[in-house]
Order: sequence, then C-alpha cells, then structure tokens
Amino acid sequence: MKTRNYKNSDFSYQFDNITLDDLFQKKRPKESNKRMLNKITSIITRKNDYGTWADLCESYIQRMLELAPIVPNRYIWHVTYPCCDGIDNLRSFAIASEGLKVRYSRCGNAICAHNRLYSISKFYPFIIDGDSFTEKFGGFPAPSSSVLYSDFWRIDTLAYKGKWYIDPNMKDDSSIYSDTHPVNYICTPEDVPARALKLYKLTMDVFLDNLQQLEETNYPLLSISLLRPDDRVNEWVGRKRIAA
Repeated sequence: MKTRNYKNSDFSYQFDNITLDDLFQKKRPKESNKRMLNKITSIITRKNDYGTWADLCESYIQRMLELAPIVPNRYIWHVTYPCCDGIDNLRSFAIASEGLKVRYSRCGNAICAHNRLYSISKFYPFIIDGDSFTEKFGGFPAPSSSVLYSDFWRIDTLAYKGKWYIDPNMKDDSSIYSDTHPVNYICTPEDVPARALKLYKLTMDVFLDNLQQLEETNYPLLSISLLRPDDRVNEWVGRKRIAA
C-alpha cells in the first residue's frame, strides 16, 4: 500500500486567509441574524453588580483616558492563552496576520501589555494564578501548562506609535498582586497592527536547558530571556508581508 509522507511539509499556506472572525464564527452554531442580534443585545444589557458589560467597557476607557499618556519601553509584551479560550493554535496565525483587535479583548475594549517587566512570573494572568508555576525541580518554580501554552507577543512601540496609558485597574492594585509598579501594566485603546508583533513561546526544553544556571544564580523568577521566537508563525507572516 502506498502511503504519503508529510514529514517536514509546510502547510502554513492554508492559513493565508484565516481571520479572527473566522475562528470565533467556527465556535458558534449557525443562527439567524435576528436571533443572533437578540442574543448579543441580551449579553450587552445583562445587569450584574457592576452594571452592564457596556458600562464596564465605557468606564474602563473613561478611566484610562483620564490618565496622562506614558512613554513605554521599545519592546513590551502581551499574553494570550488559547488553551483557556477553547480556541486552537490557528488563532496565533490570525493574530499574526491581523494584529491584536480591541473588539476581542477582555480588558474593556483595550489592548493590555507589560512594560519594563523582565520576569514572566509577573505577567498577568500569572501573577494571580497560583497554578502557573509548580514546585518541581528542587523547589525551583517550573512553568505549568498554562504558561507553556501561552503566546507571548512582543510589541514594537516604534512600529506602533499609538498612545499608551497605565492600566486603570492596576493603577492602585498592582501592589496587591506583586511588588511591581503601576507603570508595568499598560494599555492602549487602539488595535495593534501585525507589523508591530512578533510571537514568542516558552518551552519546557528551554527551561530544562537553563535550569542549572537558574539554580546556581538562585534566581527565583523566569526571565523573558527564556522566550524563543515561534519561527513557524513569524516566518509565515514575513512571507505574506513580502508578497503584499
């Protein structure tokens, strides 16, 4: 029987036309336009202890714009974790192609990022997730699956010249979660274009390769220096940009 060998084959061309809208639509059952509109209206107007979701988004943006813009580092970091969203890795290709969209953000219609932080351990949501780092390897905090499956998007603030503000939710609360400064958690009310993005990942292999050095220096936090570029996604996006 003849078999096909797909080893080392490049199938990334299949993702050329995938968008974030496509991915989210695939997760929803087909509904009539009227039914979908009623469903969306119901979600937006549903009340809770803090008001409607629309109220929360409006309040977040309003509180953000009341603050003075800041000048961030050249490179800042945004974290997405598809494993928690129930969406497969195709989302990485869609973000790399379209950029980070505020309409998909959980941060109240804004894109949040980490500024002047050099430890992955202090990135959100890891600072509030007690299971993000487990005590294995001689007591040294090893990354859990929630960290290993996360996407770390490096944003070049020279390529994206939008305005950045301190995250209004972290302005007074950053000290509750860690010994960090509010300026370490920032946000922008605009989409971040794909040209400003580069995808990085943390792998267990890299962690283990550097474990001895980490133990010898007694450094308890995982540095961003352990992140490695995701060549498959970044090279694919580079080919698309050249073709365009």
